[in-house]
Amino acid sequence: MSKVVFSTDQLPAELDDHARFSRWVEHISDLYGAFDQSRLEDCAFSARFEAAQYGDLLSGKFAGTVNKAVRSSRHVAGDTRDDFAISFNRSRGAVRQFQNGQETIVSPGSATFLGNRVSSGMDAETRLELMTVSIPRKLISEFIVHPEDLLFKPLDQNSPALRHLARYLDMIHESNDVSDDPALAMHIEVTLLDLFALVLGTQRDKADVASNRGLRAARLQEVLAAIKTGFADPAFSSDDAASAVGVSRRYVNDLLYETGATLAERVLELRLQKARAMLASTRHDTTKINDIAFACGFNEVSYFHRCFRRRFGAAPNEFRDTRRQVW
Repeated sequence: MSKVVFSTDQLPAELDDHARFSRWVEHISDLYGAFDQSRLEDCAFSARFEAAQYGDLLSGKFAGTVNKAVRSSRHVAGDTRDDFAISFNRSRGAVRQFQNGQETIVSPGSATFLGNRVSSGMDAETRLELMTVSIPRKLISEFIVHPEDLLFKPLDQNSPALRHLARYLDMIHESNDVSDDPALAMHIEVTLLDLFALVLGTQRDKADVASNRGLRAARLQEVLAAIKTGFADPAFSSDDAASAVGVSRRYVNDLLYETGATLAERVLELRLQKARAMLASTRHDTTKINDIAFACGFNEVSYFHRCFRRRFGAAPNEFRDTRRQVW
């Protein structure tokens, strides 16, 4: 599993705006395939592209002052890939997309289904921001017999699968873990493939597999993200996690049970780790231990002391004193 990032910030500072744009076009063509690009002329050129490979799947994130990208029949003829993609419009305004003689207006937050074996393109009046996941025909054909028949057909923007796919893509791109872990890469690949198939609408028996595997994995990641966001609130509960993800409290508890750690166990560990970090930081040298306990979500100071000692082998004040002696 690897992540590649290319930004105009990496280009030599002495390059003028025209040269920066030309260098950008050359580099992106090498990374992602050739296509014609146009840029906004009323501002300095800047762009950033991030790509992550998970098995045979490619996830890409782009933002920049490019306002038009066109993949002509010439580009298609020179490319041996046969991929399909779901592309999310993350721009502030609408994007006009055209493919194989058809065109549509994609509103912010909406998504379209595209293929790279036909001429296509997009343009906007503002800077483009996109999130895309691409899958080879050989994989998507396991779920969809003729995926080309679905090209440019409207996707159900209220589909839970589409919403979870968007959130899952955000999570994997926000992660800084780019270690080479084949098992993790395979897990992400399977989850993306299942969500991709559910968005397009697969056959019933295969939909059951995809839902129980990919959608469930994506929802688990959302639940974990909700816990990480809300654990310091003393009142945080499985109801809060369920509300954030849009599922029932029982579903949340079932997901966490399958991981081997309950919500209470996960929340306690996050609170203790935050307390440990605060006690180890010189920034909080004058912060009372009671205040640290409350800031981490503990309601009872005595309970905090018991849990901290059990987890780290020392009382909070002893841990702080040891850190001071080391320094």
